[in-house]
Amino acid sequence: MINVKKKTIKIKTAGTIQSLLTAEECAQTRCLKLEGPLSREDLIFLNELELDELDLKKTEIGDNIDLFVKGFRHIKCILFPDDITDLEEYTLSFCRGLEKVCLPAKLKKIGDHTFSYSKNLKEISIDANNQSYQTIDNIVYDKSGKRLCYCNESREGIFTVNKGIEKLSGDSFRGCSLLTKISLPDSLQEIGPCAFMECEGLTEIVIPDGVTTLKTNTFFGCSKLSKITLPSTLNKIDNECFEKCSSLTEIHLPATVCSLTNPFGECSKLEHIYVDSNSKTFKDIDGVLTDKEGKNLISYPGGKKGTYQVPNGIIHIKDFAFEFCRKLSNLIVDEGTTSIGKRAFRACFELSRIELPSTMTRIGDRAFDCCSYMTSFICKSVTPPQCHKNTFSFVNTDDCPLYVPQDSIEFYKKAEGWNLFVNIFPLSDKE
Repeated sequence: MINVKKKTIKIKTAGTIQSLLTAEECAQTRCLKLEGPLSREDLIFLNELELDELDLKKTEIGDNIDLFVKGFRHIKCILFPDDITDLEEYTLSFCRGLEKVCLPAKLKKIGDHTFSYSKNLKEISIDANNQSYQTIDNIVYDKSGKRLCYCNESREGIFTVNKGIEKLSGDSFRGCSLLTKISLPDSLQEIGPCAFMECEGLTEIVIPDGVTTLKTNTFFGCSKLSKITLPSTLNKIDNECFEKCSSLTEIHLPATVCSLTNPFGECSKLEHIYVDSNSKTFKDIDGVLTDKEGKNLISYPGGKKGTYQVPNGIIHIKDFAFEFCRKLSNLIVDEGTTSIGKRAFRACFELSRIELPSTMTRIGDRAFDCCSYMTSFICKSVTPPQCHKNTFSFVNTDDCPLYVPQDSIEFYKKAEGWNLFVNIFPLSDKE
């Protein structure tokens, strides 16, 4: 048997690589250098080879690189074609065996999620003549040195972001589960979406003054994050920013925050949302986030247990307000509240008893979706509040009794959403 370790192949016609390698060469070759045009089929074939190094520097691949490099399972090192200018999102994601990648001088764009979930990637080499990017200690920066683009997921312990960095790109630390602390410089002004997503070892972080927005999924899945200091310059917190931060017990919102959208989903230990008393937009009532006037209930901490009575003065329970609050067992909504937003109580698995006031007029789509252990539902409104067909999805409406005013029973039996309840009784039966 011939022991083939290194092989160079010059390709004349795209789509022919498989015919140029024998089965024995496929099994024995460890370093493969290719020259010439490659097709989609060629890249699919190469994806199955076990190689220490795949040299594509002198190949012509075009757009195919973005579709078929992702997911390379057995290749440890890839040298990219010299003429590649763009790496679109997810190009080198899910490459389980990849340890090193060499990028060319002409590269101008590295897209979002380019290296996501390639957990063994330790070394990124960028041609010194590249005018857009550089690597320092295997961390990818833009050429100016003011933007940190990517930190490899194998990095461990404490990481200090260099002074002078003004921006962290989206996904810059995504999946760095072995990092326990990340220190950010005072020069930082912008943090991209998903920047710290799934940093499962991160326990605390301080966001410096100058940052104005925390974008979607910034800290999603940081399951050990128990302490975070937000900057006095923060204006906006985007959707799912702190989703699944399951060790976070409290959070302090500075007075400058004027916009937030469902940031605390599945924060199962969060018991208190504090708001600076100087805020002109929000306030907290016993740890529950409302608007400044106390008319809109915005977010209920997912770690609060037991029975909750919605405070007097609340008119609207907003979208997602109680979503994933799995420790909430009973809910009483006082007179004056008129609406419940979409998915407001979705996946409150322990919620068993609900009491709605006579002033309730509207309940949003999937508001009680997956409240599967509900045993009693009371609605005092004479006119059935407007619902969607999915308002009570996955609620056990066959067994859970619904109690309504005596003279309204027939109306509830015909109303959309409410008509799913098999057992509808007068309020007097409950009393």
